[in-house]
Amino acid sequence: MSATIQLFPKLLPEGLRKRSAFTMILSILHLGGMLVDTSENTNLRILIFNVLGKCFTIACLIIVSVGFLVETIKELGNFEEFAECLKYLLKQSRNVIKVGTVLVQKNKILDLIKTVEESFYVHDKDLTVEETTIVRKCMDNARRFSFIYLFQWFCTLVLESSIKEEIHEMETQNFTNENLRKMPIKLWVPFPTENTPFYQIGVVYNVLFVISGSWFSAVTDTLIFTFLFYMTSQFEILGCSIKNMRKDRIGEIHLKQEENIELLTQWQRENLNQDSDYLMTSSSGYNREMENYLASCVVYHQQLLQNVEVLKTIMSPIEAVEVLTASILIALSGFNLILSDDTANMVRNATFLIYIILGLGMHCWLAGRLTTQSVQVYYDAYSSLWYIQTTSIKKSISMIIMRAQKPVVLNAGPFFSLSLETFGKIMQTSYSYLTLLTQVNEEE
Repeated sequence: MSATIQLFPKLLPEGLRKRSAFTMILSILHLGGMLVDTSENTNLRILIFNVLGKCFTIACLIIVSVGFLVETIKELGNFEEFAECLKYLLKQSRNVIKVGTVLVQKNKILDLIKTVEESFYVHDKDLTVEETTIVRKCMDNARRFSFIYLFQWFCTLVLESSIKEEIHEMETQNFTNENLRKMPIKLWVPFPTENTPFYQIGVVYNVLFVISGSWFSAVTDTLIFTFLFYMTSQFEILGCSIKNMRKDRIGEIHLKQEENIELLTQWQRENLNQDSDYLMTSSSGYNREMENYLASCVVYHQQLLQNVEVLKTIMSPIEAVEVLTASILIALSGFNLILSDDTANMVRNATFLIYIILGLGMHCWLAGRLTTQSVQVYYDAYSSLWYIQTTSIKKSISMIIMRAQKPVVLNAGPFFSLSLETFGKIMQTSYSYLTLLTQVNEEE
């Protein structure tokens, strides 16, 4: 990870740190041996537990990937069954990329978490009431949306993993229930499951590995959401600091001097030195305070941009597979929903479809919020009465304005930028694919 400039790295007060969603997310990921900082932990028992957890996570991904692939190949002759198996295979490819990225980029992610958690202070002072409100709202939203997303994942997996025995009345042949039982999820099991107790063992095998593999993938999504919430709030804090620079660290005397300056007529301003140095000759202390204040804002802005660049390198493969598979997954889920032959299957397919759309929507929405807030810094700086400041102060503000003119945009690989506009285009493409699938199915 490239060196990150931090002017005032400082932890938040204990009351705010307890609200952090990172604590919850890291605790869950540690169960799978993920994002464990081994450099600070020398306990042999814990290290062994982490290695075993990581091995189990990787084994789950491999077993489930092979199981979905084999089951998809087996159903090549049945269009409806093939569509459902392909849906699970594509979802599993997402899981592999997400979990694999976290395992490979462990050190970079841990460094970024530490940096982001210490990046709420623009200046070497306590947070203002307004800034504290921004931080509290950010943390509450990060936890709230993480719980919503994980709850939707839980509902989806519970319904997908529910055991459904298909019993058909046959006039010419007598089939027992054991002959007709199927696995709850279309995952290939490497042993026959027609008879008891192998059927029950197969169900445990099926559900255990599928849930274990997808659980850490869902938590990885919440990790990305939390990064986006935190970084968006930090751009908001920067804008707040720039807007309030005339009140933040300036005494009443200096404020009074500035108020007097603002009372000058337009004619007087035009006939005074354009650099306004004349207006500030009696307040050199004020000038020094303002220059130091804005220097902190400039460095803080640079730090936020560097943090976003690091996040881009982490998110790029995850967002690429998220966007590239979204249209097909939504179309396949909608196709399975249309073909549902009973209420239970309809609910299962509808829940899965909602889960896919919710995940994609949150990625696009939160990335769009970050872009919008990064541009808002430009407007906050421009509205800060920069034109009545000294030359050096104007230069600092102009530096922030020039940097903020270029929006922070998160990309899905080299293909798309993440935004609500991209979300709308993906939904339109999904509808086109769904229409095509239904036409092909009708022709068959």
